Amino acid sequence: MLNKVLCVDDDPVTLMICDIMLEKANFCQRVEQAAGGTSALKYLKNQIEQTDGQLPDAILLDINMPVMNGWEFLEEYVEKYQAHMPDCKIIILTSSVNPEDKELAEKHPDVTDFMPKPITLDGLEALKTIPALRKYFARYIA
Repeated sequence: MLNKVLCVDDDPVTLMICDIMLEKANFCQRVEQAAGGTSALKYLKNQIEQTDGQLPDAILLDINMPVMNGWEFLEEYVEKYQAHMPDCKIIILTSSVNPEDKELAEKHPDVTDFMPKPITLDGLEALKTIPALRKYFARYIA
């Protein structure tokens, strides 16, 4: 089980669904939410500045958000925060049907997976089995 997951999305309903599904799937102990890329970067900065701040093990990231989209978030995350959290897994969670988005995600070295919205229990169970996350769930998977 992951310790903490940060869900980044501009839609409050999606954030609520993520919270519920992550809990039901026993995916993590704690869920944090950020209502967009800018808020997520502020959250990460705060956690890094706190001596006892706990950084997320994974980030569920929407692509299509106003102000700062997911790709812009990723660019700044890699530049400023990735060194502080090298084991953090980025999972794109999006309603985008643009094949270019999926292609970009697959080519991006810091993106672990690409999932369609809405997040589902089956989707989370599938995530538990991918090599980058399997070690966190080894004792839960048959």
